[in-house]
Amino acid sequence: MSHVGGGRLPQSRWQTVSNRAASMEILRADRLESSCRASLRILPELGIEPTSRRAREALDASVAARREEIGDGRP
Repeated sequence: MSHVGGGRLPQSRWQTVSNRAASMEILRADRLESSCRASLRILPELGIEPTSRRAREALDASVAARREEIGDGRP
């Protein structure tokens, strides 16, 4: 342990820490996909435009699918 006086906090010696617990899935793949699609639909409504080509393509596909779903004839 290092010096305790003078406002310093005690510090343990350096050691490697490992997580022994099994990893867990926070979101199922279908829930993650659903969340991404919802984000792509909501962000433009808030005036936020994606800057990457890949994100714009995903947004365009998402918007087109939504328009088709609600029967909007616009391209």
